[in-house]
Amino acid sequence: VNGNLTQTQDTPSNVFATFNPLVNSMAGGYAQNYINYTNGNTTAIGSASTNNGNTFSTLAVSQGKWYWELKATGGSGTYPAFGAINELHMNGSGTAHIGQDTLSYSYNADGTKSNSASQTAFGSSYTTNDIIACALDLDNGAIYFAKNGTWQNSGVPTSGASKTGSAFNFTPVNSYGMGFTMYNTTTGGNANFGNGYFGTTAVASAGTNASGIGIFEYDVPTGYTALST
Repeated sequence: VNGNLTQTQDTPSNVFATFNPLVNSMAGGYAQNYINYTNGNTTAIGSASTNNGNTFSTLAVSQGKWYWELKATGGSGTYPAFGAINELHMNGSGTAHIGQDTLSYSYNADGTKSNSASQTAFGSSYTTNDIIACALDLDNGAIYFAKNGTWQNSGVPTSGASKTGSAFNFTPVNSYGMGFTMYNTTTGGNANFGNGYFGTTAVASAGTNASGIGIFEYDVPTGYTALST
């Protein structure tokens, strides 16, 4: 077959997360299936003009410190919304809309953050080609977000129990994965869970990564690693 090949970091012994098109969550009235997936399920774009699309990662974790990135497409109010969600909602209990219940947390395109449907000021707004990073600390119960390499709210993901500048502090319950909500056909994003690509575009300049697992655009905070097997 003629065409271009893309080298990935995936191996039989270490598989990186992707968006999960197999999740069939209609909970809370927010349908998961208003999404078009491409590029090996690492690109997700809304497919309906007046509906939210919600997607989650194929992997979830219950302890440790984890890092992932998203290059945004479009921006419409609070969308896209990007963050972490509990496995209970990944399985269809509660609302799939990120940031709309007690067990999901989002950094939104208008610069706000959301949890339990409570939207508050947080950081800078973002739009097409901005790269948003999420650092999830399940050992201390904290989540941090960065825009284009700058941790919002002066966050320090390596601060441990002090949780300096975290977007949210919480008591972990069960396990968590990436959560992503988009609206209409102009919003979405390209995830990099460690393969070093946003869609078909390689990271511009790989950051440092102490774990040595995965290739990311920006420096991975010490102690954090890719969401992979």
